[in-house]
Amino acid sequence: MQGWLLKRGPTIAYAWHRRFFVLDRNGIAFFADDAQQHKKGYVKLEPGAQAIAFSNPEAPGDCIKHHPEKPFGFVIDADPTAGKKRTLHYFDALDQETLDSWLGAIADMALGLLFQPGDLVKVNQSFMSDSKTKVSIDEGQLGMVLRSDDEGDVLLDLQGHAAPQWVFAANQDMLSREPDIERKKVSLEIIPLNTVIMHWALRVGSGVRSYCYEFEADGVCVGKQSALNKGATTQIHKLRGRTSKTHRQMITWAKRFGEIHMYSAIGDSPILRGKNCQDFVFELCKFLEIDTGQLPMRQAK
Repeated sequence: MQGWLLKRGPTIAYAWHRRFFVLDRNGIAFFADDAQQHKKGYVKLEPGAQAIAFSNPEAPGDCIKHHPEKPFGFVIDADPTAGKKRTLHYFDALDQETLDSWLGAIADMALGLLFQPGDLVKVNQSFMSDSKTKVSIDEGQLGMVLRSDDEGDVLLDLQGHAAPQWVFAANQDMLSREPDIERKKVSLEIIPLNTVIMHWALRVGSGVRSYCYEFEADGVCVGKQSALNKGATTQIHKLRGRTSKTHRQMITWAKRFGEIHMYSAIGDSPILRGKNCQDFVFELCKFLEIDTGQLPMRQAK
């Protein structure tokens, strides 16, 4: 998005200047001209950045002072995690339609900056995790986001750690999102729970970037290893074909599967809406566009 806005300087004593703004994937550049020849500055947006109308009672800083004379103004809080040291940026859209457009565009862009379940990450600087039992997260480690909460905090499955670790939003500048574009190998893992019952899980990817997807009594699980593998010898069946789906797409699909279906050891039941681990693998293979004819006969349907 791009267009003309008024922008205030860093304190209330500064004047408002007309500038041409361009929203990109990382922030907002502003220019003295719409030909974008004379750049005046750049506002980098961090994960969790917010654009808030002056009319919002919770708008921070000088918004309450500016609102009477600038009813279509808004403030950008580029990095809410920075606390009192953060810089607020003040703008005037001049009309309601323009204001709504900028608020929506910035909100959509900022949402894309937040880590989402399934994102692959790399640690760029060593730090301590924010889990109840803190551990050292080391530079160069790779991992995947398993869960995120309303505060922007994320639970990471990390290389070299047996248990997932929480990383709060304030520490996420030490992480970077890695591309997830390769076509991935898919394998069926069959884990004996006893002499009769066999648990199925699907492994997607290879090496440190492989993750196990499964469905059991506690719901859908994703991690480096099956939650039900207690040391038994796992049968591994490499499946033909590769998937172009991202782990973000897979976790979204798996979460939806868990919301729709109750776990039932007896398998597919239209009355109880029950599914078991083998039904889950069968349906996930279809989503991944992997031929289900390669799968062994299911113990229950």
